[in-house]
Amino acid sequence: RPARVPETRRRGRLEVGGDALEVLENTDRTLVLEPSAVEERDRAELVEDDEDSREMLTTFLESQDVKVTAVDTASRALEILAADEHDLLISDVGLPGEDGYELIRKVRELPPEDGGGIPAVALTGFVSVQDRNQALQAGFQEHLAKPIEIEELVRIIRELVPRSMHAEP
Repeated sequence: RPARVPETRRRGRLEVGGDALEVLENTDRTLVLEPSAVEERDRAELVEDDEDSREMLTTFLESQDVKVTAVDTASRALEILAADEHDLLISDVGLPGEDGYELIRKVRELPPEDGGGIPAVALTGFVSVQDRNQALQAGFQEHLAKPIEIEELVRIIRELVPRSMHAEP
């Protein structure tokens, strides 16, 4: 008689010493840690000056297995981009000091190996066709109006970083 294999369901992801582990729960409620089938998480740099929005977006993206580096200014975003590799840039347009348009223009001046070709999403409360065109002309691939619709953000990220967010929202 074959051995009964307990059913498991995915409960999350855990990083231990740089190794990614999947946290699974058996039907008997036992937690199991297994090496992650995902070798590398998608990495997003989030630039948002509003603390509540930054925390909400970070929490959502991390729930979708995206590793997030969140900052509140364009200058800090450029420092982080130069120091670490990311798969996606998500930036508010209305930042204090240098705005998101200036940030993306500076990013696009970088060589591709330094992040100049990173896919980028503009977040903004400005929703006219002219605002969208301005964001696209500045160098963003997408323009997303606030308040953000999570389904739309997931769709955009899937298009810009095709291997990302394989699980349905």
